[in-house]
Amino acid sequence: MAGLRHAAAVVAGYTLLFAWMFAYAPATGAYLTESDLYEYYLPIFLAPITAWSPYEFSGLPAFADPGDFSLYPPHYIARLLGSWTGLVTSAFVLASSLMYALIHYLTRSWRAAAFAGLAYGLSETMLERIPHLGTVHAFVWLPLILLAIERLCDKRRGLWVSIGAAAMACAILAGHPQPAIYTAYAALIYALLAGRSTRQPLAYYAAVAGMFALSGLIAAVKLLPLVEASTLMARQFVSFSQFAAHGNSPAQTLSLLYPVVLHEGREAPTYVGLVALVLAFIGGARVREDWRAAYCVVTALFALLIGMGDATPLARIAYTVVPLYDNFRVAARHLFLFAFGSAALAGFAIAALERGEVAAHVRRRALLAMLGLIGAGAALLAIWPDTFPLEARAPLSGTLPLWHQGIWVQFAVALASGAALLAFCRRPGVLTAMICGVVLVADTLHALPYGISPQGVKHVTMPMGEADPSVHALQLGRELAP
Repeated sequence: MAGLRHAAAVVAGYTLLFAWMFAYAPATGAYLTESDLYEYYLPIFLAPITAWSPYEFSGLPAFADPGDFSLYPPHYIARLLGSWTGLVTSAFVLASSLMYALIHYLTRSWRAAAFAGLAYGLSETMLERIPHLGTVHAFVWLPLILLAIERLCDKRRGLWVSIGAAAMACAILAGHPQPAIYTAYAALIYALLAGRSTRQPLAYYAAVAGMFALSGLIAAVKLLPLVEASTLMARQFVSFSQFAAHGNSPAQTLSLLYPVVLHEGREAPTYVGLVALVLAFIGGARVREDWRAAYCVVTALFALLIGMGDATPLARIAYTVVPLYDNFRVAARHLFLFAFGSAALAGFAIAALERGEVAAHVRRRALLAMLGLIGAGAALLAIWPDTFPLEARAPLSGTLPLWHQGIWVQFAVALASGAALLAFCRRPGVLTAMICGVVLVADTLHALPYGISPQGVKHVTMPMGEADPSVHALQLGRELAP
C-alpha cells in the first residue's frame, strides 16, 4: 500500500508540472498544432478510427501505417477522454515517472529518482520533439523496459516478462518504427550486460527472449501489416546522406552548453541542462564501480557522436554494419539515448553524493570543468561569431557588450547551477535537492524557443473551431455518403 501511495505521489507531482507547462492551449480554447501535429497527428486523433482510408490515391491501408497510432494505449485512452492536450502531456508524465521508477529501484533514493525523472522529461530531446508526437511517445518506454530487465535479474520473471513486453510493444505501437528499433537495441545490450555482470543462469536469457518475443506478438497487429506493406513501398533504400542528414556539426555541438547556438533542436537535440550535465560527469566517474554507469556513458557518447552525422565515422560504420539502419533517415534521432544516459548518470551521482561516496576532488573537477567549458565556449563565440550562428530569440531590454544576450544569460545559468550543486555537495538534503531541481526546470524552460506565461509554455496553437469542417466540406460529405 505504501508503494502505491509513493507511485501515486510521483505521478501526481510530474502531472502537476507538465499540466501547467501545457495549460496554455486548453486555457485559450486551442489545439497544439505545431508542424506535424497539425498535418498528421491531430487529424488522426480527431478522425474516426479506421482500418482503411479511401481518401489517399486509390486507398491507404491505415492499419499498416506505423504512424497511425490508433492502437497505442495512451492514444486510445486520450480519445475516450477527448483530450488532445492530455495525449501530448502524457508522454512527458510517463517519461519522467518511468525514469523515476528505474532510478529509484537502482539507487533507493527518491531525490536521485526525482531529479533523473525531471532531467529526462525536461530534456530538449522531449520538449522540442513535440511535433513528432509518435517519436516522443516511443522515447517514453525505455526506462520501464530496463526496469523489467533488472527485475528479471532478481528472478521476478513471470510478471516482469509481461510488463517488459507490454512496454516494448507500446514503443512499437507509438507511431514510428525507428525509435522503437533503437530502443530494442539499447534494451538488448543492457540485458546482455546485466546477465553477464550478475552471472545469470540460462533461465534469465530465456525470460529476456520471451519478453521480446511476447512484445512482437502484442504489436503484431501493426508489425505484420507493416512488414508486408514495406515490400510494396517506393522507399526501399535510404542513402547514407539521408541517414546522416540533420546531424549536428562540431560547431553546433556547442549547443550542449549554449542552447542558443543554432541547431535543429527537433531532429538533433543536445541540451539537458547544466545541472544535469555536471551531475552526469560525476556519475560517469563511477564507471569502474558500476557497470550501469559504464553502460550509460557509452550509450550517451555513442548517441552524441552518431548525432553528429557525417562529421564522425561512427554514423557510416553503424549505417553499414547494424541491421535495419539503412532503412532510416536522420541518425541524430539516437540523441534521445544521450538524454536518457545523462539523466540516469545524474541520478546515480545524486545517490552517490547522498551516501558520501564521491571524493571531494571529483566534485571540484566536475564543477571546474563545467565553468571552464562555459568560459571556453564563450571565447569561441566571441572570436568566431560567424562559425557559431545563434537562434533568433526575443531580445531582453537593454544591450550588453561583446556577447549576444543569450550568452550572458547562460553565464547566469552556469553560476546558479554551480551554486546549487555546491550547496548539494556540501549538504545533501531535501532543500538543496529541491534547489537543484528548480534550477534545472528554469534552465530547460529558458532554453526552449517558446515564450513562457503564467498559463505555461506558449506553444504553436490553433483555435479549436478551426478544426471543424467547413460548410462546403459538410455538403460534399453528405452528397458523397451514398
